[in-house]
Amino acid sequence: EGPVLTWIAANVPNPQAVNQLIPEGAALAGAPVVYFSPPLAVSLERPKNGDFVISAVSVDAAITAGVPIRTVELYWNGGVIDVISGDFGTSFIYKNTVIPKIVELQNLLAIVAADTAGSQVRKEIILFKRP
Repeated sequence: EGPVLTWIAANVPNPQAVNQLIPEGAALAGAPVVYFSPPLAVSLERPKNGDFVISAVSVDAAITAGVPIRTVELYWNGGVIDVISGDFGTSFIYKNTVIPKIVELQNLLAIVAADTAGSQVRKEIILFKRP
């Protein structure tokens, strides 16, 4: 019925199983089915997009995932400020107070989280220099 189905029929040992639901608790090749729920997510609690800063910036973020969180990285205007790695479980609260070397009129703060399944998510906000 098309190139995809033709490829599946020629290359998949059990083509009838393609696009079939896997029963809850079923095993594939002897391994349990792993459900990644909820997906990796970052919620930046503080600061908020559009906030004004002078120098020190307090960062509070909540990170959740369906598998253990592996790394958290913090960036200021594209430069790395902080990197932490470890097994943080599936829920992690990141707190840090950073003092950037240079505060521009407009600044990009980004937090990047990665989990053990290889997923990565990035949350960015813009912060302004207090006049």
